[in-house]
Amino acid sequence: MNAYNTTICVGKYRLASRVVMGAIYFLVALLIGMEGATADTYVEQTNSAIEQLTRSIEFINAGDADQAQQAFGDASNSVRELRKASARALDLANKQHDTCLNRVVALSIRVGDIFQQEVALRKKIDELDATLAKATEDQKITRDEIDSLRSHLNNAAASLRVRDEKLKELSQWFWVPGYGQYLAIRTLIDDDIGQYNSLSNTLKDTELRLRHNKETLIQVETLKTAMLNEKENLAKTSSGLSKMREELDRRLSDMKAVVVFLTSGGVFWQKMGNLLDITVKGHETDLKLLYESLGRNIARLPFFKGEVGATTTTFKEALLELAAALDADKPFLPAETDSYCPAGW
Repeated sequence: MNAYNTTICVGKYRLASRVVMGAIYFLVALLIGMEGATADTYVEQTNSAIEQLTRSIEFINAGDADQAQQAFGDASNSVRELRKASARALDLANKQHDTCLNRVVALSIRVGDIFQQEVALRKKIDELDATLAKATEDQKITRDEIDSLRSHLNNAAASLRVRDEKLKELSQWFWVPGYGQYLAIRTLIDDDIGQYNSLSNTLKDTELRLRHNKETLIQVETLKTAMLNEKENLAKTSSGLSKMREELDRRLSDMKAVVVFLTSGGVFWQKMGNLLDITVKGHETDLKLLYESLGRNIARLPFFKGEVGATTTTFKEALLELAAALDADKPFLPAETDSYCPAGW
């Protein structure tokens, strides 16, 4: 073979090689593209993975392990993405749950503090009631004393007037025998004046004590009114916090249900992923158990859509609910929000 023919052969060989390699690269790229192609949404990915699992079970029941393997293997990429999504959702739900739990604990402490304040306030009000009762009794006693003193004072004044009239009458007849009687009456008058002045001073002191007692009553009543208002405000706050606590307990219970469900979902996709790493043949029972778990009933979470009044749903429906929530970028938690347990993801 001359050099010219050799050159032509080499050129044809190189061209053929390039064509073959190009075809191989194209096929590899196509296979990779097909393998990497997954459904666009989480709902589509979930439906696709469940559909492939269902087809695999049908092939197993038909005794075709090879077709079962192929069908099951087609779920690989969807399962991988769903495992990641479930893990992220579970991590976020756990954080939300922990945040809510910490805030509920803080709220419980606050409610306890208010209860202690109420107890202390009730004790102070009871003490004020005792003070008011004593002050009221003292006021009554003082008023009775004043009434008695005024009565005695009036009697003393009347006696003094009588003696004074008698003294005036005797003074006109001082030269008549009986001057001793005049002196006796004079002494009695002096005694009456002393008694009158003493009663008058006692009355003034008692009236002053009555005024002070009245001022004390006003102060105590004012303080009691303020404390009763404070007690009422504390009662309202306590009632509001108690209702909030009840609501948060319900929310916390819902969050626990979410965490339990997301954990179950993560376990499901994890098991499916583990089975994808091995051959179907010899693990048919594991695959069937995984498939059967989709039909089991679970408690319907409060924020799930579906039939009104329904209390249960299937695990499959719950997985699709989760996928729909992730697609819509909506919180997979109760929709209500408050300052203690934020619902947003």
